[in-house]
Amino acid sequence: MRCAVVGIACERYRQKHGQWPATLDALTPNFIQAVPNDPLDGKQLKYTKRADGVTIHSTEKDIAFRLWNPEARHQPPPDAKLENTP
Repeated sequence: MRCAVVGIACERYRQKHGQWPATLDALTPNFIQAVPNDPLDGKQLKYTKRADGVTIHSTEKDIAFRLWNPEARHQPPPDAKLENTP
């Protein structure tokens, strides 16, 4: 849930500023009061910027919230693209 809360704050930031935040600290105090800590290590949640969006994650790699850039949204899954290729 913590990753999702931060993810929503990131999307609201992107909508207002036209870009993803440089760091999660840029979200405070206008989008969230404080960046939550990772319950596994007690440190701030991790934030990774990618070519097609951002990921907010825990030290556990499978606990994450992924957001895509607007132009990368509403795409078929990679396997569906291959099936539709002549």
